[in-house]
Amino acid sequence: MMLFRCDGGGGRNGFMETFVYIRFFLVFLCLSLFSVAPVRCVDDGGDGGGGGGHCIWYSDCMVDPQSHQSIPCSYTGPAKKLSSEYIPLLRSTCPNLEGTNNDTYLCCDESQLKGIQEGMMLPQSLLQRCPSCWRNFRDFLCYMSCGSKQSDYLVPKKLIPVPEHKGEEAIEEMDFYVTELFANGFYDSCKNVLFGSTNSPVMQILCGPWGVDDCTPYRLLSFMGSKSNGYSPIQINYFFENHDIEVNSTSIHPFNMTIIPCNASIDNATSACSCTDCPASCPHAPPLPPLPVHFHFGSLDGMIVVAIIFFFLLSFGFLLGAYLGTCLNPTSGGSPADEIKAAVGRRLAGVGLSRSSIGGDLSSGDEISPLHTVDGGENGGCGASQGKTFWHNDNFTNINWGF
Repeated sequence: MMLFRCDGGGGRNGFMETFVYIRFFLVFLCLSLFSVAPVRCVDDGGDGGGGGGHCIWYSDCMVDPQSHQSIPCSYTGPAKKLSSEYIPLLRSTCPNLEGTNNDTYLCCDESQLKGIQEGMMLPQSLLQRCPSCWRNFRDFLCYMSCGSKQSDYLVPKKLIPVPEHKGEEAIEEMDFYVTELFANGFYDSCKNVLFGSTNSPVMQILCGPWGVDDCTPYRLLSFMGSKSNGYSPIQINYFFENHDIEVNSTSIHPFNMTIIPCNASIDNATSACSCTDCPASCPHAPPLPPLPVHFHFGSLDGMIVVAIIFFFLLSFGFLLGAYLGTCLNPTSGGSPADEIKAAVGRRLAGVGLSRSSIGGDLSSGDEISPLHTVDGGENGGCGASQGKTFWHNDNFTNINWGF
């Protein structure tokens, strides 16, 4: 499976170069992982932790016929002091393991330390663009390879005899106990780092067949420690435990190295990882301003109360205007059709009745118009009489025309 896309101009040579990088990187991972020394990150030159752990191996004693990588010798005993002449080598390779006053005890010898230094050159070129990722990775490998309290975290599971050295055994399989806090932090600090020459995520390499999308902290560690990847000389089985446990009557303190997040600097002279390799380092938009606080009338929203009041005022104004308009601009009290009927009826009444039969002094000029009533009321104003009745002076006969 192709893990990386080569640059367009590289051709076959570019692909082979990238493939060699990947192969060397995996070889280094497995060389480092088979000598794991789970520890807590402290400054006293030891591994920290709650137990008085010791080494489970020291030096290499045979070569695995399948991977052609060295296998460490089984060793149960205290860490051994590193010669002062190799302290500069330790400082340039694993400064986190240095003790005080050149008094440093490790579970790896000088030849293993030199191998780690040479093997770190390639992963450093891949990961150093994100300083905190590289620091976490480097410290993890150093502690795993040379830490002084391996038995606190690591349990040998299968030993094989060394043909060249009678009575000696090499470690072929082991169980490694870590906390979820460490595993998640280690994974998060590197999961978005890009491989410089191809601009592809480094998790394409580190997580093997799961790639970037399906990678998890457990899968990351499992692939790096799996013998099935073709490069690891021993099998490392990872177990996540958040508390001390007992395995084969031995107290185990799960590995919990301090992790530097990718958006934090490792020291005052180094910046945090860039936004490209660490989304947490990207600038964030300022928070939105808080929503305005609405006023309230008791438990009711103030705007609702205002809307209700406005509605009633508007309704009252409309009704009042309609009432006043009726009083100030009166009509005859009926519909236009009714008014026409009344006018026609009165005119016909004026033709059919003699002037003498209708009371009143016509000589006075008070002629009764067929279009007016003779009820004495004003044809206007609220409450005015609107009846269609004629009254005869002579016999007070009430004539109702039915209009």
